Amino acid sequence: MDTRSIETNSEHAQAYANYVPEFPDSVAVEKVIEELRGIDGVTNPNAIRLLRREFHEMVLGERTEPIVISGNCSRRISADEPISKIVSEIAAQREIAEEVFGENVTFISRDPGQNFKPRSSAVEHSRDGEAYPSYFGDGINGMNFDQRTPDPSRMVAAALQARDIQQNMTGDPIRTAHEALVPAYERCFVIHEGQKAYLLSADLPWLGSRTRNINGPQVEFLSKIENPIGIKIDAQVKPEEIRELYQTLNPGSYPGKLVFTLRLGRGKKLAKAPLILDAIKCYAPNSLLMIDPMHGNTYLTKGGKKTRAVSDIIAETRAIGEAAKTKELRLHGIHVEATGRFITRECVSVKGEEPRGENADVDPQLNNAELKLVLEAFRESINRRDG
Repeated sequence: MDTRSIETNSEHAQAYANYVPEFPDSVAVEKVIEELRGIDGVTNPNAIRLLRREFHEMVLGERTEPIVISGNCSRRISADEPISKIVSEIAAQREIAEEVFGENVTFISRDPGQNFKPRSSAVEHSRDGEAYPSYFGDGINGMNFDQRTPDPSRMVAAALQARDIQQNMTGDPIRTAHEALVPAYERCFVIHEGQKAYLLSADLPWLGSRTRNINGPQVEFLSKIENPIGIKIDAQVKPEEIRELYQTLNPGSYPGKLVFTLRLGRGKKLAKAPLILDAIKCYAPNSLLMIDPMHGNTYLTKGGKKTRAVSDIIAETRAIGEAAKTKELRLHGIHVEATGRFITRECVSVKGEEPRGENADVDPQLNNAELKLVLEAFRESINRRDG
């Protein structure tokens, strides 16, 4: 029989040490954990096993359609935003992926559950110089400075939003992925079947560049579940780190268990791609390889707006595609941040432009037209490799 499982001990303190702020009220955290345990997740063990099988087939070359992971940088939680609007945005992104790659593309949405964001600093400053806790996503605190105290009840709102998105999707349930930032939250969605543990808050949880610390609580938690696991790789990664992550998270060397995602940027960082690919090929065999051409390409315009240039995103996509071809490696997918809407313009076509529209809440995202351009560039990249 499936049983909910969670550890409640001093590990809570450690869980918030790795780029996650402390909640000031530990009693409130315990109450929220009990409430979270009663909320349905967004997937189930059969769906997770099916995704593992698809990833296994990709490693063996039996499945050629790529993976597309897309969705908001950090999904906002608001009573004023109906679930139907979020569902329609996810559906629009899936339709674009299917238009570019065919209906058998493995589309995975970031939106159900991507409410938590690691930040490099615990504080940030307002224009008048006053210090506030950093914004860690709506699952932790609010965007406005007067909402910055970490509030554990926001984790309940995040879980309910993710559940409602999944329950309102038309057709097949949506595959989901988010960064497993807060182990105390994630443990509330673990069930056991015999000796195997499945995480039901996402089909594909991932480790970010900040949270892939081999001694961190996120790696320890994910090492105990059956789900496939994503790992973001930046230009600072060392070959031995890739080896240690593989040995810790996939000691049985199961094909498709791990998904390494390069997030480099252009220039000197991109020049490190061949060495990183060598390390993955040598130390992480049977892994899937994806690219995230967005996170390394964020910059401030002269007008002070944070943006990304679509031309940079496409250039990195093509460059890593060529590097993978040289190393005789297959790119299995692409991971992007997108709104699911046509009218927003948070990115620019080329550097030097000013974004037309509102500032991005956290990081700039692609609109639907830009998403299609980037996916088409990725398709051309993998086709050149195969041809």
